[in-house]
Amino acid sequence: MALTAESLKALGEGVAQAANEESWDMCECESSSWETCSSQAYDALSEVKKSDYTEVKSFARPPVGVIVVMFAARICLGEKIVLKGDVRSQSENGWKESKKLLADPSILKRFNNFDPSAIDAKMMAALKKIVEHPDPSFEFTYEDLAKKSRAVAAIARWVLAVYQFGQEQAL
Repeated sequence: MALTAESLKALGEGVAQAANEESWDMCECESSSWETCSSQAYDALSEVKKSDYTEVKSFARPPVGVIVVMFAARICLGEKIVLKGDVRSQSENGWKESKKLLADPSILKRFNNFDPSAIDAKMMAALKKIVEHPDPSFEFTYEDLAKKSRAVAAIARWVLAVYQFGQEQAL
């Protein structure tokens, strides 16, 4: 193949598409087992230190992606949150509650003890609005969020595993 502007553009588009697919695919499970689907998420969570959670909790004005991921995690952990209107605004309003979750000394235990049978249609509808939310200020991917916070990136990976598992279960 000749090295032309057109071939370089095509190559670049292919790489960008592959990168986007890879970000999403990391959470896809080809098994109906929660253990298989969540293993990478739990590996990422186990590498997060208490100081990483403390750093996120100390943000007075966290990046949008951080706020939205924590909002999604709270939904996955069973908080009864009704999405009304803009996800971003509602997430910002709930930052105080998200900080309480980050301060919880049993946060990792709560993630580890997650019962996948708790995934229901309401949770999936709320997560879909968040995970597939077309907000140009952030991407709901591990790679994008890792640039902001290792703790939030790991939590995002866990949220994506919950979401993907729910999709696989056709909820």
